[in-house]
Amino acid sequence: MDIKQALQEISDTGLTDQQIGDHIGAAQSIVTRLRNGDHSSTSYERGQKIMELHKKRVSKKAA
Repeated sequence: MDIKQALQEISDTGLTDQQIGDHIGAAQSIVTRLRNGDHSSTSYERGQKIMELHKKRVSKKAA
């Protein structure tokens, strides 16, 4: 799964880009650009935080 898809699925659980940014330590504008595909990459650490949040939010919603 790529970052763009993970962010979209997190957004689908009801979190705003601002809230996602607060969780991963990034500005809302960065989250928006990553989710829209305007940025194709991010730091390893930020990518890990996004995937951890995805696991928590999307897995929780599916359960």
